[in-house]
Amino acid sequence: MILYSLKAHLRSMTDLLVALAFFVLSLSFFQVFFPGLGGLEKTGIIWMLALFTVLIKGDTTAQESANGILDQLRLAGVSPVHFMVAKTISLWGVMVVPLTFVAAVTLVLSGIPVLAVGVFGLSFVLGLLGICLLVVMFSILTLSIPQAPFLLIILIFPFVLPVLIFSLTATEAALLNQPVNASLLFLGAELCFLAVLCPIASWAGMEILKE
Repeated sequence: MILYSLKAHLRSMTDLLVALAFFVLSLSFFQVFFPGLGGLEKTGIIWMLALFTVLIKGDTTAQESANGILDQLRLAGVSPVHFMVAKTISLWGVMVVPLTFVAAVTLVLSGIPVLAVGVFGLSFVLGLLGICLLVVMFSILTLSIPQAPFLLIILIFPFVLPVLIFSLTATEAALLNQPVNASLLFLGAELCFLAVLCPIASWAGMEILKE
């Protein structure tokens, strides 16, 4: 199921390239026209651009539902939880490497200390997983709702804010040479909460679609 989901993302290569181009060009814009930004401001901008990049790429669940593939997977006995986990891992897999690489290179070239870049990278990788969980969950929950992409943006922000806050506080602590354990633990706890909530909510959404 994970391989199938990865192939689905790779088949929509145009969407992936457009999303990555948005991230790189937007980040370059801030680098060129706002060179005086501090380390914390730059990491905040990177996080917001990464969030919009994942939303632009989106999930392939809506297309699969429209094409009848979702019904075929149900008939094949694929459980909603298994489906949701596979979709999350595949989305995270195609986004985490390019986004993390570009973000880390940008911060290093900006003169941010390597330790702070490492802390940011760790929180960024974990935070992206949380964002992908939320994107897939809300994609499933809004399948039967018109204009779902616009609703998805509104719904996801309150759930993403804790991820952004804990990641930025960890990066700020690293920039100030202070302990980062507390912020990373809170980020891990938030990720564990999402890892429990999102599969359950996705299962409930899939059950509702059956009726």
